[in-house]
Amino acid sequence: MRIEGKEKLNVKGGGGDWCWFTVVAAPKRGQFMLQNTRTKTYLNANPSNGKCTGGGGGGGWCHMEAEFVPDKPGHVRMKFPHMAGKKSQYLSFNPDTNEARTGEGGGWCHFTVVQKAKPRFRVGSCVALKLNNKGDRFLRIQGKETLNAKGTGGDWCWFNVVAGPGAHIKLQNTRTKTFVNANPSNGETGGGGGGGDWCHLMEERVPDKPNHVRLKFRHLKGQKSKYLSVHPDTGNARLGEGGGWCHFTVHKAPKAKLRAGKCVSLKLNNKGDRFLRIAGKETLNAKGTGGDWCWFNVVAGPGAHIKLQNTRTKTFVNANPSNGETGGGGGGGDWCHLMEERVPDKPNHVRLKFRHLKGQKSQYLSVHPDTGNARLGEGGGWCHFTVGKPLSLSALSLSSDSDF
Repeated sequence: MRIEGKEKLNVKGGGGDWCWFTVVAAPKRGQFMLQNTRTKTYLNANPSNGKCTGGGGGGGWCHMEAEFVPDKPGHVRMKFPHMAGKKSQYLSFNPDTNEARTGEGGGWCHFTVVQKAKPRFRVGSCVALKLNNKGDRFLRIQGKETLNAKGTGGDWCWFNVVAGPGAHIKLQNTRTKTFVNANPSNGETGGGGGGGDWCHLMEERVPDKPNHVRLKFRHLKGQKSKYLSVHPDTGNARLGEGGGWCHFTVHKAPKAKLRAGKCVSLKLNNKGDRFLRIAGKETLNAKGTGGDWCWFNVVAGPGAHIKLQNTRTKTFVNANPSNGETGGGGGGGDWCHLMEERVPDKPNHVRLKFRHLKGQKSQYLSVHPDTGNARLGEGGGWCHFTVGKPLSLSALSLSSDSDF
């Protein structure tokens, strides 16, 4: 069912933009109206001649009620309450012309309801785009603005979904803070956009390919090549016509295990009674037994960073950049800001990276395998933690088998 032109209602649609309707509540309980998403007008029926159109303004002729079709599971028919008492009071279609009319409730009044698929790109989410024709290749921004599909899923491959005009979105790289864009004069596609008109994208499902999407640029509407694509030989971004090299699957960033407002303990793996704790005023080690000294509040830091505040001492896990000493006596400043990071190829494993040590070789919270004292690490096994089953309190386990 679609609205053709301004108000002609028929069943000649192929499922495109003209065929979608928003269900709007009518004043009377149990009644509704169908508003076309393109024309913003409503389905209606003229009581004097039974003519049905899609050009209604939302008044009484547009109010409808739905009922299930007897003995036909999943089928519904819709009647106009203002046509009550008339023989033909249901929305129907002429079998010869496919034009809308009122009917008596028979087969040409029966419909199945198809709900529009939820968008894969929801504003506020963080996503990665895996190229359909390359199982392990993700879209990324290399350097400042080079867009290609040579990523492996790391930091360069994640994009924030930002609202654009109408139903359009923009893809902002989480590292560079710049946007995917396309130059209309030469077709060059990159990742250095500032968020203007050249950056507006519309998600589109790929026909007959469940879970695959393609992205078309709003400012290239009407052009043959308007889709974000990748060159099959070089892997560099370019414009395409919508074929296989424009098809992506969308991957969402996993939810953080350490979320502000939580209270957590850090449990050493294969040591059932050994927890990370603050001993005394500021000594951080993994010699706790799960008591009061071993619990930490997760406190919001700048951006996506967090801080771990011991519930007993009210001090924070920190690292001194001058000597690398890691302890639990921090005051909550720059040395205390941590970023949770998933460990590649290790499901449910995370490591915690100090923000102020970015670029240094040893920047992760770690534990010494011999003494059990906290120290800095390079991201290897003694920096890996696994998150236990989510309960009221979450626990982390350090991934190592060594004894103290």
